[in-house]
Amino acid sequence: MRKIQIARIVLWSIGALLMLDGVACAILEGAGIGVYVAVALGLLMILYGCFLPRLKGARKMHIAALCLCLMLLIPAVSLAAYGHRDTADYDEQVLIVLGAGLHDNAPSSTLAERLEQACIYYQKNPDVIIIVSGGLGSDTQMSEAAAMTAYLTARGVPASSILQEDRSTDTIENFRYSAELMRQQGLNGDSVVFITSGFHVFRAELCARQAGLNPSHIGAPVKLHTIPTNYLREVLALVKYWVLES
Repeated sequence: MRKIQIARIVLWSIGALLMLDGVACAILEGAGIGVYVAVALGLLMILYGCFLPRLKGARKMHIAALCLCLMLLIPAVSLAAYGHRDTADYDEQVLIVLGAGLHDNAPSSTLAERLEQACIYYQKNPDVIIIVSGGLGSDTQMSEAAAMTAYLTARGVPASSILQEDRSTDTIENFRYSAELMRQQGLNGDSVVFITSGFHVFRAELCARQAGLNPSHIGAPVKLHTIPTNYLREVLALVKYWVLES
């Protein structure tokens, strides 16, 4: 009985934290699939904890619940480890910065972290050509590329070093249209680095190679409160990519 009570407390605590984190992200960053998944998973954990005493003999259900958790946790940890390892040489010809949404026509906190990494990269390699990649959102009046350009130029990056790719609406299009722009400008697809958030690096690299690029990468940090929602969303996005694009 004591083990069951401990298990219930753990389930309730994690479930409540997931739900609170999802609500916080919805308020601070905007709602999205990661928010919905976090809230739904948190609610399921709370309900599972409530009914746990009645499920003492349901061994298969417990195993299924554990497997579900591991199916989400193991890929998330793997994505974190992969995105944490930067592979840039800081002498690449092209730097691609991937968009991540706007709030009131300004970069979201996630996108701002990516742009800060771009500023750091530019200081180390001022000869690089920066491609800012992101189109027009459904609720914005300017493209992500335009907002990213304004952010970078305000921090000392000259406009002459920036190319705007303002048609893309997802990661595949980010690299497809950026690769087209590079070919138009006579830029080398084997001397390219991209910056995105750490959780997004693995899938982004798959998309880059699909577009014919051979990139290195830099993973930007994310705000602590966005970690659960971002990684849950990215695990699902990776599954979608493998199903639809493989």
